[in-house]
Amino acid sequence: MILRILEEQINDFENYLLTKAKTQDEPLFFYENLIHFQNNWDVLAEDFHLMLDKSIYNSQTKRIWFEPKKALLEFVGFNEGFVRMMFKDLFDETKSLSGRIDRFQFYSEELLEEIRLGKTKSMGDHFQHTEIIYFYLAMRYPSNYGVYQHNYFEKTLHIIKAKDIPTVFDPERYYKSSKIFNKYLCDKPLIDKHIERLLKGSNYFKQENMLRVSYFCWYCANHNF
Repeated sequence: MILRILEEQINDFENYLLTKAKTQDEPLFFYENLIHFQNNWDVLAEDFHLMLDKSIYNSQTKRIWFEPKKALLEFVGFNEGFVRMMFKDLFDETKSLSGRIDRFQFYSEELLEEIRLGKTKSMGDHFQHTEIIYFYLAMRYPSNYGVYQHNYFEKTLHIIKAKDIPTVFDPERYYKSSKIFNKYLCDKPLIDKHIERLLKGSNYFKQENMLRVSYFCWYCANHNF
């Protein structure tokens, strides 16, 4: 990537937040998701179904998470212990990122097939794909992961002249790139202040997070023509 272009984009992003951004812009709703997840997540909760229902929630929109959550809740009803294990494995930071995501997808396929064998009207899809699994990671460890939306990330890499741009989901590449983006974004403290202002004094901003990276990629993809 060309750092000069990255810095230019970050400067433009800062100006956008100050002069043009609106509270209904899509990336802002993730801040509410984060607080619900942080306030409710407990893999050992006695009522795992209720805990999961409260953790993956947003009062503003059902985009991104609704169908995956619906499938997860059906999984819990079918084999709660296995779903607990899936999340324990996914959130085990001692294991490789790609391996955890691949296993979560594999386990979801296994559960889906078992449910299909036992029902006349079966689930059509488990919806546990790379973006939503990375979303769970961002909600669980927000200081280490940003929400991964591949189209926005790919367009951002094109804009900053990165090499070997992935055309399919590449969580490892996003993880490494997001760390770089975050470092430069944090050098502009007014960016967080502008985002906090756009959230209109809600408590959604109190959790340390890398959602600024997700917002930045969204901006780059939607404001460079």
